[in-house]
Amino acid sequence: MRQGWFVEMNNLNRGLSLTGSRPLGSDSSTVRTLALSRFVSYVRDQGGKNILDFGPIVGGNVDFFDQELGCRMIVEDLYNDLEAFKGFEAIDSLGRHFVDRLRHKNSSIDGILCWDLFDYLDQSSADALVKQITRVLRPGGSVFGMFGMEKSNEPVFTKHVIVDIDHLDYRPYEASRCKQSPWFSGDVIKLFSELEIDETYLLKRRVREMLFRKPKLAQTDKKVFQIARRGHDYL
Repeated sequence: MRQGWFVEMNNLNRGLSLTGSRPLGSDSSTVRTLALSRFVSYVRDQGGKNILDFGPIVGGNVDFFDQELGCRMIVEDLYNDLEAFKGFEAIDSLGRHFVDRLRHKNSSIDGILCWDLFDYLDQSSADALVKQITRVLRPGGSVFGMFGMEKSNEPVFTKHVIVDIDHLDYRPYEASRCKQSPWFSGDVIKLFSELEIDETYLLKRRVREMLFRKPKLAQTDKKVFQIARRGHDYL
């Protein structure tokens, strides 16, 4: 691994597995991704130094971004966190947990990999997470997310392993949570209303890949933004 490439693994419970996973045998499948190459291109054009990955950590993905971008990767395994939040009371507190969990500085992240995390969130938790995404994302930064169009009663998460820039290997593993209600285009647009939708692709698996970008500040707004940022940075 090249010098200058760092991986931070921030887990809710340090004693848990980094993947929190129990593989389901040979149920993996390799599929085409249309958004990943665009995400990489946008982060590269941004001169990106920091990528935030919502997990689970996959060694091959770390190697991929090392080769493509050579930047710092921060892994926040939110899938692992979901396993700790069970029952209605726990779900109600999940949004507050995202605020405490994602304590990165304002506008410090160039790209965010959400994968299909939103498929497992209720509306209030999704709203809370998007607020944190918007806060930590640098103007011009990109977000890569997948949104299923069908509800599932199967309690599994999926590791999205990068095969190459055009293909992902979907590897399901056991979980305690099923996918929630499907996300349709209008719902996602409303959810990410403070970001710009840059690309959207409907795949054969009834999954919509979407790329969002945080609007760049106009030159006249930069000074005001910098003053505000100094007063509201998080640790």
